Amino acid sequence: MRAEQATILTIVIPLYNEESNIKGLFVRLKQLEERLRPVGLEIVFVDDCSQDQTVNLVKELCRQNENVRLISFAKNSGSHAAIMAGVVASNGDCVMFIAGDLQDPPEIIPELLEKWRAGDSIVWAARTEVLGQKRQDTFFSSMYWLMVHHLNHLPIPKTGVDFFLIDRKVVEAIAPRHDCNIPYFQIVAETGFKTGIVYYSKANRGGGKSGWTLKKKLLLVLDTLLFSPVPLRAFTALGAALAVTGGLSAMIAGIAHFVLGAAVDLFLLIWIAMSFFCGLQMTMIGLVGEYLLLTLKESRRAPRYVVAERVNFSEPNQRQQAEAYSMPARTATAQIISN
Repeated sequence: MRAEQATILTIVIPLYNEESNIKGLFVRLKQLEERLRPVGLEIVFVDDCSQDQTVNLVKELCRQNENVRLISFAKNSGSHAAIMAGVVASNGDCVMFIAGDLQDPPEIIPELLEKWRAGDSIVWAARTEVLGQKRQDTFFSSMYWLMVHHLNHLPIPKTGVDFFLIDRKVVEAIAPRHDCNIPYFQIVAETGFKTGIVYYSKANRGGGKSGWTLKKKLLLVLDTLLFSPVPLRAFTALGAALAVTGGLSAMIAGIAHFVLGAAVDLFLLIWIAMSFFCGLQMTMIGLVGEYLLLTLKESRRAPRYVVAERVNFSEPNQRQQAEAYSMPARTATAQIISN
């Protein structure tokens, strides 16, 4: 059981073109802040190189509120990188993130805190439904989370996760990690700390247009697959099974043709077999190539995101972050952070 006194909760909010939602979200967070006392709030907005007025609106909030901070990326790096940057820069006893599009209700934060106070180091906010979502989107989302559950055997709810709350010791465990492509949910789940779940209904987007494109969804599926050795092993087993099957089929065709005198078009059989096995071989080589590419990225220690600007962070905090998480090479205009 964790004490309620002198607790600081850091809320990380990744943003990408959310100018129409920031004010509404901040109003709801301020209303929530009164309910959470004596828990103090630290709000860290992370802008993923927005093209609208998102950054200017957040800077105005920073000028008006000492507990509001901004991390601005130099280039678009994705929501998971934004979450990572905010978590690494956090100061709270517990840290959570929530989307900036008003789909995830801040009002369930007290329930997450209760689970945390009860001893859960990771508290998942698991959706029960997504209001207004198209049927095909619901289906593919369900398939993705089932894939995550069965491929990696991690304690992530099967219905899907959109945000979470983690204890400080979880933050300290994952902050040194240098993973270029692994989804952040899986990095958190892999730590093995005690987990709890709070269920909620996901709302419609508050405003603006989602940046969650089909390309980004497919890349997330690929990153999830590469996080697990199961696909590689499955293709290896499948290749071996097909090779044995092909050999047996060739023997049977040979016996039928040369011993029994049956009419078998060997040229057609050979052409089909070669086409099939060449295609399978190319698929397996491509999968292995993706694993090698991921290994190459990790060995290069390429930064997952580049911070162009920080607002409302104290100087000691910035120096500590630079020493702990930055690449050796620095520039005057951007701080390169390796995690």
